[in-house]
Amino acid sequence: MSEENPDDQTVSEFLMNGKKVDGKAFLLRKLGNECAICGFKARHPSQMSIHEVGGRVDAAGEHPSNLLQSKSGFLVLLANIESLVPLCLNCHALAHQYPFHKEVAEAIDRWRARPRRKK
Repeated sequence: MSEENPDDQTVSEFLMNGKKVDGKAFLLRKLGNECAICGFKARHPSQMSIHEVGGRVDAAGEHPSNLLQSKSGFLVLLANIESLVPLCLNCHALAHQYPFHKEVAEAIDRWRARPRRKK
């Protein structure tokens, strides 16, 4: 694993400013470890998903989970964090199964409109 080529590093092991960074856990700490739809509070990042709303974060149309596979992809997600929403696994499945369902869309809109705390 080389620091010169960050794309050779997986997010679970990549170094940023000399520290190991888990990209998904880092983004969930920024977004909050609570599902935007049902309010489930995760104890571990594996219990949550990161859902992208409002168009693709990446010009190539990459899904956030694919972008988390490289340091450069993680940095794209971090730069576009306003379009990301934390969802538990069940609600994430619902959001993809019924993306225009009124309750799903309203819950995501409420979460995105909430006051944000400084991090």
